[in-house]
Amino acid sequence: MKASSYKRADFFTIDFLNIVSTQALLLQNENNLVDSDTRVVVNLVNLYRALGEDERSPMSPTVRIP
Repeated sequence: MKASSYKRADFFTIDFLNIVSTQALLLQNENNLVDSDTRVVVNLVNLYRALGEDERSPMSPTVRIP
């Protein structure tokens, strides 16, 4: 192989590694977003539980189990 062929192969290898690294970073950030969204929803549910349910609330169950 010529020296220029090695340079071209190195360029594509480095470019490919950058793409893979960027995709891994994107996946990690998406997972962090899902974790954050989950914590927000869980905290909201805990807040509603702490404040108590309003009997007129559409989310209140119609049948209460003793």
